[in-house]
Amino acid sequence: MQPNFSQSRAFEQIEGAVEWQITGHRRDGTRIISHLIGEEPARAMSVGARDQLLCQLYGALYGNSIEATRQCGNCDEPYDFDFRIADIASSLTEKPQPENVHRKLDDERAELKSGHILRAPTAIDEEAVSAMTVEAAEAALVSRCVDDTNAHSALDPATVAKVMEWLSPIIDLDLTATCPECGFEESLRFSMEHYLVRSLLAERRQLTREMHLLASTYHWGLDQILQLNRQDRRHLAALVEAERFAARGGVL
Repeated sequence: MQPNFSQSRAFEQIEGAVEWQITGHRRDGTRIISHLIGEEPARAMSVGARDQLLCQLYGALYGNSIEATRQCGNCDEPYDFDFRIADIASSLTEKPQPENVHRKLDDERAELKSGHILRAPTAIDEEAVSAMTVEAAEAALVSRCVDDTNAHSALDPATVAKVMEWLSPIIDLDLTATCPECGFEESLRFSMEHYLVRSLLAERRQLTREMHLLASTYHWGLDQILQLNRQDRRHLAALVEAERFAARGGVL
């Protein structure tokens, strides 16, 4: 059974070391979770549970709403669109049980009417197939995640994909946006992991400045500064800047 993080607040105060190690690599999401709950639990949790935790982390750091500006693909006019991450996450986790599922087992696996037993893929599975082609990776995931010991009929790939998505939905989907000028509807790809990583990377310059301010003021080493949680680091850096501003007579 996947751990329940709905009441956990530990991720609200991530250490600077977590932010510093973000590089834009496709495994950054798992690295972030590893810092929060440990490497082995992070690698063993389902990809859907990982995305739900990343969703909570984004909400704790930036709030639940995402607002963006896009240029219309039809009339070229810019327009704003927004949505709530929690609404997206809820819509995925509240999907009805697929008709070919007989029951959900206590260990979160699904027993199909065909006798197959499926489990959700994990970061370990992702790592194992990461170097393969799409077709080979899909076949390998089926081999790793499907138990056909008691199966009495064939299992098609579409069924596997549907049941896996139901067991562990990842927040990586197409959203629809409508241009208010011309009414043109277009599809927008949204990945929770990618968006969170991109948001943290966008703060790299600010993080570097905060580290410089603290190092030059308190003469702390890099490791000491990165052990500070985000809130404390930013608060201390703001105090340093305020004192420097006051020392210059309020001149920028």
